[in-house]
Amino acid sequence: TYLQLRFKLPRVMSHRSRKPPSIPSQTDDEAQKHVYDTIKLAADEEYRIYLKNDEWIRVWMVSGSAEVFGTELREAQRNEKFNTIRSSHPRHSRKSKRGHHHKMSIDAINSSLHDHEEMYCLKDSYLFSNCNISIYSFQGAHLYVKYETGTCEHKFKTPDTQYQIYCNYNASLTNMRRSAEVHQTQRILDHSLSEQPSLPKLRCRETENEKKEELNEHKSLDSIIMQQIATYGPRVLILGPSNSGKASLAKILCNYALRSQYHPLLVDLDCSINMISIPGTITAVTVSEPIDAETGFNHCHSAKIGAMAHGRRRSGNGDKKNNGDGGGDDDDDDDDGITEHAQLAPMVYFYGDDRPDRRLKVYEKCVERLSLCAKKKLIVNLETRAAGVIVKAHSCLNNPTDAMKSLLARIVQLFHIDVVLVIDDELTLNFVRTKYGENNARNFLLQQQQQQQQSHAHHEPGMDLSRYWQYRCVAVEKAVKSGGVMVREQADRLAIGRNLIRSYFYGAHNHYRPLSCETYPQFLRVYQIGSGQSTNDLLPSDSSSGGVGGGAESFAVLPVRFDTSLRGQILAVLHVDNGVIENEQYQLERDLHALTNHHDASAINMAQVLSTLIEVDGTNDCVMWNRNTSQQLSMDPFENDTKRKNKAIKTSNVMGFVHVQDVRNYSKITLLSPCQNKLPLKCLLKGHINWHDR
Repeated sequence: TYLQLRFKLPRVMSHRSRKPPSIPSQTDDEAQKHVYDTIKLAADEEYRIYLKNDEWIRVWMVSGSAEVFGTELREAQRNEKFNTIRSSHPRHSRKSKRGHHHKMSIDAINSSLHDHEEMYCLKDSYLFSNCNISIYSFQGAHLYVKYETGTCEHKFKTPDTQYQIYCNYNASLTNMRRSAEVHQTQRILDHSLSEQPSLPKLRCRETENEKKEELNEHKSLDSIIMQQIATYGPRVLILGPSNSGKASLAKILCNYALRSQYHPLLVDLDCSINMISIPGTITAVTVSEPIDAETGFNHCHSAKIGAMAHGRRRSGNGDKKNNGDGGGDDDDDDDDGITEHAQLAPMVYFYGDDRPDRRLKVYEKCVERLSLCAKKKLIVNLETRAAGVIVKAHSCLNNPTDAMKSLLARIVQLFHIDVVLVIDDELTLNFVRTKYGENNARNFLLQQQQQQQQSHAHHEPGMDLSRYWQYRCVAVEKAVKSGGVMVREQADRLAIGRNLIRSYFYGAHNHYRPLSCETYPQFLRVYQIGSGQSTNDLLPSDSSSGGVGGGAESFAVLPVRFDTSLRGQILAVLHVDNGVIENEQYQLERDLHALTNHHDASAINMAQVLSTLIEVDGTNDCVMWNRNTSQQLSMDPFENDTKRKNKAIKTSNVMGFVHVQDVRNYSKITLLSPCQNKLPLKCLLKGHINWHDR
């Protein structure tokens, strides 16, 4: 899963026993200039804070109730150590009865230095920087704010808030979810729906045309969804231009649904600033606990995912053995079902650019694969099916071009959208109302015909997919734009994207320790989809390979050449084996170390040394042999089948990401990995996302 690379070791603690957030080191003079402030929020009042990159504030909620984009803040506890005189170093602490010093952990040493300086416990605080924060209270609250660095000029209270309207949105969506639960119960009692549904067996055979085969899979799942559409909760699509508050609205709706005891599926199709992963990806995740107020989706719920999956497997183990339903231990792409862990773990696809219109064909392919996974999750899990889907779209969909209109219609069809919320865009609002307004009138006439033709309460007349797309109902609503939305320049948005990549490797507060490892290009299989290059990466590449527009690029899977143009690139680790045999790789690395141990590394021609140790098959470059041991070093996982390779690379989701730090002498490459383990033997996918660790 996506958690394997980034969270091989549990590095994020839950909010109940988490480490107090830290800020960059300060001098003694800066530490004495801290400014404290007390904010009193009345009922239905909002406190907005606009922070720059060098401004850090710490917030405690002393009393009352408040929330940040729907995430409830915990009440701060009084610090019993406040203003107590104590030593600043553990060596001056009192000795125990045995005469030894008390043993303190590193976290205890770092936190004990400042425990006595704060009126409230540090573990109950929230640390913010380089972001816009909205703290809202329904019934009133008292906030205690500490300005760690900077003065934060832009901060104010306002009664002009839209949270009541967002609460009404959630109430309407909750009614739709309850209606879906009622229909699920009725069908279960009528034995027309299983309590533990499974994925259907695909009747279509594998065809030579890859696109036709995928369409057959979509049609097979769409026919099942069409027959049971009443058991599905709301499928919401949020549209709007850049800097309109789409991400804030998506967070609020997800948190409100969670507080209503529902776990919706959040889909983020924004490849420029993604809420779940790094830029250049489209993602989907089941919201299983409130979104973190400080760092957003930092996957701190991964431990909870494993606990929930383990508990449900134990409770439903007997039923699964009897009737064969459920996911079991199969993978996500199997026909029998998907595991409980796969239902809750995030699903990430690497598009490799920050705008869909640059490589529209590749983007559509990623959206189709992501929607296919979302359909499987909704079919298998009844709870997620009733909770529904919340889709956040990219701002490019608001462009009045034929290509973007076609992509918008395709997204509405793929995710079976029935609610569209348009923020601050009258042109897109009128287009969607015009396109799907006739469906509502047809749907009203169809309902009258169904009432006359129904022989019993739960009978549904037969309908093909073409009539289903024609008569389905789509509600279009003009969503209210929040007054706290701030317009960002393109440079600021690129800086936010770079910060997201850095947070992936180092954490939001620099508490991760990624591993910088060296490897040889012979052990890597790096591919790219298409040959076109983007003209506006997150950062310019070191090489002078000027890019051309991505409109005319091919859709083939091409190997990537190992040269200096790879420096700074973000590579996605796919769920596709690269064919390298691990034991033979270790043996070859030991032989290389024995040959080069007593020589200067700069004076060695590594390419020539590798050619003396490795023998490459003349017919297939992926097949290699060790000359010393005559053992096979790597095999071709695709068996020299181009169609099989193209399908595996294009349709694979992402396990994690690595960063190319350096490429030296065309024979050695340095990668930055987010986990402390060795890089898995998987294929890598290159996009056009560039980032430099500075």
